[in-house]
Amino acid sequence: MIELLKKWSKPMVILPFLLLYLFFTFFLFPKYGNQLNEIAGEKVQILDLYPNYTKAQVTELFTKIKAEGRDIHRFITGRIDMVYPLIYGPFLMLLISFFMLKISPKARRGLFFAFLVPLLLMVTDYAENFTTLQLLSSFPDLDDSVVSRGSTLANLKLLVMLIAMGMVIFSILFWILQYLLEITFSRKR
Repeated sequence: MIELLKKWSKPMVILPFLLLYLFFTFFLFPKYGNQLNEIAGEKVQILDLYPNYTKAQVTELFTKIKAEGRDIHRFITGRIDMVYPLIYGPFLMLLISFFMLKISPKARRGLFFAFLVPLLLMVTDYAENFTTLQLLSSFPDLDDSVVSRGSTLANLKLLVMLIAMGMVIFSILFWILQYLLEITFSRKR
């Protein structure tokens, strides 16, 4: 996998993933989120966006969005959010790898983490999605253990997402710093 990341972490491969990521993030999710807001008569968010939640919060959300909104939530979670990790996962892998290779062309350990962290994020997101679908299917008879598992997965997903975003930011910052240092020292010679 490391060799594939080296081979494919190029702007022309990253760009389509970026465009798809932006489409999902700024068009699809908001579009269906707005439909849920209209049904609820107020601003609500799908469970996927909660950092953690309780049985009471799930019951309140599912009640507010009514049966029609639960069907939309099921569509978002079961269709859109099942494709989304296949977009942001490779995008993050390639983006982190691109900048790590700019910093150090032989960064094997960094590439391993560039693969592992987004993969863990994807797996956690899928587990959370299946749990949310289970909650939607069982409503109004929500099982405490399923709610607890969903909340735990939401917390874990947030933590791994922060680590992945940190990797992106730090790899970009280190690349910029390295570039600036090269410019500075090449001028002094």
